[in-house]
Amino acid sequence: MTKELIDNIVESSVESLDYVLLEHSLNHGKTKDVLKIVIYHPDKKITSDDCTTVANIISARMDINDPFERAYDLIVESPGLEREIKSPKEYPYFIGKEFKVFLNEAESEATKEGVESILTKEGFLIAILQNIEDNVLLFKLLNGSLIDVPLDNIKKAKLYCDYEKLFKEKKKNK
Repeated sequence: MTKELIDNIVESSVESLDYVLLEHSLNHGKTKDVLKIVIYHPDKKITSDDCTTVANIISARMDINDPFERAYDLIVESPGLEREIKSPKEYPYFIGKEFKVFLNEAESEATKEGVESILTKEGFLIAILQNIEDNVLLFKLLNGSLIDVPLDNIKKAKLYCDYEKLFKEKKKNK
């Protein structure tokens, strides 16, 4: 099995279908390997049909090139409602989305600017990503104020879903 061949098949297949490859990983189990792929599309929500389409194309190309030495499972999925951001290159795809952001240090720019009241007791803030420039993320807090957070001051960030709000909207639309 060659990692380069697998990477090439995954990357070119996803790109040819006009999706964005957020992540792919190959894990070796006791009896088989697992190839996990996470796709995104900037203009629409990823559906199970999208995942099936990508999986079918990749599977066919894997069958032709046969890069695996043993059985493997192929998993293709969407980023999900609460995806943890795993690479700085992902942030631009999620401008306009709500985030749950954990900061590295208590004396961050956020607390210096007087927004410590926005931080929960668990030490995170909920905000909408507005822009990214020179490794600084501009967030709009729920109270409407803006805050700059340097990328290196983010311990962890993930997409945020307010389930209560989501369920209210679904109920209202029925």
